[in-house]
Amino acid sequence: TPQTTTVVGREYSVGELGLWKSIKSLDTEILAAPIRLVADAERTMRGTATLTTSSDMVAVYDATAVDDAVTVKSVCTTEIDGCMKVELILLPGAKNAELKSLTLDIPIKDDMAPLWHAVTTAIRVNPVGETPKGNGVVWDSRKFPNGDWIGNFTPYIWLGGMARGLCVFANNDRGWVLNWNEKKSFSPCQE
Repeated sequence: TPQTTTVVGREYSVGELGLWKSIKSLDTEILAAPIRLVADAERTMRGTATLTTSSDMVAVYDATAVDDAVTVKSVCTTEIDGCMKVELILLPGAKNAELKSLTLDIPIKDDMAPLWHAVTTAIRVNPVGETPKGNGVVWDSRKFPNGDWIGNFTPYIWLGGMARGLCVFANNDRGWVLNWNEKKSFSPCQE
């Protein structure tokens, strides 16, 4: 099964659950490590992707990962413009175990992301500029108002440089579970 998708100026190699393990933009790797889905901050969800649709316009990979706490079925669709839509269907796990968190980890090389931009639902309060510096968590989605939504979901985040970058976006926070924490606020959706 082909595990590489090529679009104009970019090449994607497919890894666990159909998520990208490599992104080469203009022959330069952007990722520091493969994109992964992590259960409870410690268990990488493992699932072999199968190419189910392939044409000049689209490549679709399906996969399933089974954990004690959750079963994840993924459908990852990459279109000719290089945009990948990730659909995750969560089902009961192999055992009746509690799932505390499910995180999509996208590790971008620091030197590939000197700039960033985030869009909220409010007008004229969308941060843009140099990527925040530091070690550990340098930004989270609680840092600025997000307009009309409850919680702190940010619908669009871009990291990159002058020639290449990567953005993550969603139309809304439907299906996201927002944790109300001991500090009487929502935990961050993104960081």
